[in-house]
Amino acid sequence: MKKKKNADKRLRVLLYLVLILAMALLLVFIAARAMGDVSFSRAQDGFRDFFSGLTEGKGYPYEIDLRNIRQIDTISSGLLLLSGDSSLSLSGSAGTLMTKKLAFTNPAFSAAYGRAVVYDRNSGEWLLQSATKVLMEKKMKMNVLTASVGRKGNVAVVTASESAQSLLTVFDKERQTVFEWKCAKERISAVALSDDGKSVAVAAVGAQDAQLYTRLLVFEFNKKDPVSDIRYGGTALFRLRFSGTGKLLAFGDNLMSAVAVKTEQREELPYPAGSSLYRLSIADNGRSALVLSEHGDKTATKLYVFDKNGQKEWEQAQGGILDVACSNSYTAVLREDGISVYSNKGEERNTFPLEEHISQIFINGRRVYAVGWRAIAQYSF
Repeated sequence: MKKKKNADKRLRVLLYLVLILAMALLLVFIAARAMGDVSFSRAQDGFRDFFSGLTEGKGYPYEIDLRNIRQIDTISSGLLLLSGDSSLSLSGSAGTLMTKKLAFTNPAFSAAYGRAVVYDRNSGEWLLQSATKVLMEKKMKMNVLTASVGRKGNVAVVTASESAQSLLTVFDKERQTVFEWKCAKERISAVALSDDGKSVAVAAVGAQDAQLYTRLLVFEFNKKDPVSDIRYGGTALFRLRFSGTGKLLAFGDNLMSAVAVKTEQREELPYPAGSSLYRLSIADNGRSALVLSEHGDKTATKLYVFDKNGQKEWEQAQGGILDVACSNSYTAVLREDGISVYSNKGEERNTFPLEEHISQIFINGRRVYAVGWRAIAQYSF
């Protein structure tokens, strides 16, 4: 009888703890919603992912065969791994949150804000998922070229087109088409959705008189013509991100640009002569880290870290950088001898020595994930 009472008491304590955590999450959601930072659907994803993450996994290192992995990125509080036939989401303790079987022949994904749009480059099929649930599935008429997920749960999908170079279609969180645009002369290389869910930015690459150029366009969904159309001569832009502060960040093969959307005023960082972009990482809030290499020499690298307004936070001229990962507050740098974690002021917070070769790193919260040929390791700081 006494054992039963003790068990009942432990159960009540556990239920109280779960209730307190749920209330805390709800209060955070209400506060964020009041500031316009989160939608109800994203809050549902967060609650679901949180409670799923309470199930303990076997912990890291997590065994993999890197030859079978096409892409890795962070999602929710863990990782998303894409292979040739499935997507696998892992919790912070390496527990399996969801495995989604795929019939794609050339899969890829774009992840942000706790979600990922997974698409097939050889068909029109794509899906939107959180770490624990498939939220939307669609099939387009032509092959998917690229895609992006927005903070509001909307999705932008770029496909080939029979009557244009490429076609942009934007779906809201209810799966309804809210915007379409045919790019007649250029090929869309990148797309991004604004934080308020009301506009979309497009990088369209073309050539004229044997010179490459990119048009950076911004469309509001209730208007047919672009509200902004900026031309970058001699540059190919391939990554875009709205910062949430009225800035649009654009990353290309020879420069990084921060554009004030309303005024089209732009600040640019041209890469030094002879330098090329070697590594790039962009956080959900717009912070970014770029690694440039001189004349293709990976031992001669330079790191630049920018805040969400495109202003330089700090830089580092030490060579030998193999990879970089940027979060909302921290930057992790991979070198042959180990991983270093820096604050947004460039102060070194932690170092982790490595025992085997690591090809990629990712940062999620206060955890760094190191991807090797046979396993993924995790380091907390």
